[in-house]
Amino acid sequence: MGFNDCDDAIEDLSDWHLEFLLISVAVCLIGALLVNPLIIFIILLKNKFRQETRYLLLANLMLSDLVFLCLNSCVSITLTICYCSAILTITLMAIDTFLAVSLPLRYISLMPPSRTIKLLIVIWVVASVYPIFLLVVILVVESYPEMNHQSCLLPLALDSKTLGNGLVISIHIFLVSGALVCLAVIIYCYVMLYYNTKRSGIWDNLYSRARVTLLIHTTLFFLYFAPGLFLVWLSSVNSEVFMMLPRMLCPYLYGLRYRDIAKRIKRSFLVKQHSVRSMNAWYISGHGDSQ
Repeated sequence: MGFNDCDDAIEDLSDWHLEFLLISVAVCLIGALLVNPLIIFIILLKNKFRQETRYLLLANLMLSDLVFLCLNSCVSITLTICYCSAILTITLMAIDTFLAVSLPLRYISLMPPSRTIKLLIVIWVVASVYPIFLLVVILVVESYPEMNHQSCLLPLALDSKTLGNGLVISIHIFLVSGALVCLAVIIYCYVMLYYNTKRSGIWDNLYSRARVTLLIHTTLFFLYFAPGLFLVWLSSVNSEVFMMLPRMLCPYLYGLRYRDIAKRIKRSFLVKQHSVRSMNAWYISGHGDSQ
């Protein structure tokens, strides 16, 4: 959205008495800012994490979500790029998990860190093509010269008065097809993972780690995909809740479930607490000696 559209969105919330939805924006932003930068920093700082594909993909997803949260309702084209990048990244994460479990002996050769970095660059390039193309089309064929060009790309693109019915239908088909392809790939990967591992016994316990992980992934995938597929027209609830919620939950449900990252974060806090206690003890002892 552009800045004028931010005002319009707030007015819409007031008209419908949905001001409380703004609270969710603040909660999601604060919740993500507490953990997101820390996980990204730890992954980039430790060479061990930088050498593993899953951590590089996680850092890219965290980065997409962080930019999305910071620029939500402000910069439309960047927002759209970050949303597309997040969808493509979680699709690649599902493929990565499938390869790691199904082809453990070939996994390192199939997904080395160097190839992962190239794939991440491709993701950002592909994610940028659609919104840039859409913005150019809107600027060329828009029939309302007085309209602010910083308007939300997606609602403007889905407005038949702006682009014409034929182009709007094409955009609908493109959006839904792209999202469904990613969703189909994710579903296929996890169905095959279940089929290949069901004999190992990891699914027997109702509260097994495999079941909990699958439930978390399914919930997050739904929250990522639902706004783009079904909830675009519910702009207020969509932008203030559904678009923000998975980006707040992701670092907690994804990042902190990696034991190495969780241990590293705990170790960092323990070191800081020890340093603070040492400084306090030094200050107290020094103050006592001076008396």
